[in-house]
Amino acid sequence: GMLAGMPAFAESVSAPLSVSASTAGTDAIMAKIEKANSTMKTVQCKFHQVRTIKASGKKNMADGNLYFNVDGRLAMRFTAPEGEYIISSGNKFYVHRGPKNAVFDITKNATVANMSGTLIGCVKGNPAEVAKRSDYKIDVAEKAEGYVVTLTTDNAARRGYSKIVLTYRKSDCVLVKMIMDEPSGVSTSYEMSDIKKNAAFPDSIFIVPVKQSS
Repeated sequence: GMLAGMPAFAESVSAPLSVSASTAGTDAIMAKIEKANSTMKTVQCKFHQVRTIKASGKKNMADGNLYFNVDGRLAMRFTAPEGEYIISSGNKFYVHRGPKNAVFDITKNATVANMSGTLIGCVKGNPAEVAKRSDYKIDVAEKAEGYVVTLTTDNAARRGYSKIVLTYRKSDCVLVKMIMDEPSGVSTSYEMSDIKKNAAFPDSIFIVPVKQSS
């Protein structure tokens, strides 16, 4: 290619400088995101979810409300399709999406525990913890839309995700967008809106709805 004739030494001279600079920048931004979110007790927002099957390009849309409590409880309650939910509370992870209606005990299921912990860590604004626990590589960029944190791993099967891209808005480092790629070739993006920090909402949000007898 065009770069084949370029002298290799130019790369080796500049590389160490850019690496150390970007590492310092990464640490500073990660620390900023963590510090900004350390006083957060709850988050409530709307989300728009797009699930893309990469092989076919087929897209599936969904909408709902997300509720998070810093004690580790998370609820994603869908308004479309209405009545569906993903709830993480204590050692239980509840999924009701389409035909799938399951309860997982995260003390007995490492993959689900990892996926639940990853989701919570990202929403909580602690991607460094997520990366450390699951051995993700971290890349951070400051862009117009916010601080973009990219987590990647070569060991995706056990992690549940091969790549996670998180966008935290600059004003207060709240998560505004999350893209999660699964090793199976499915990519799910969440865009947050109407974000309320430290708003009060009832604990019943985290309780799984009782099944209606048909």
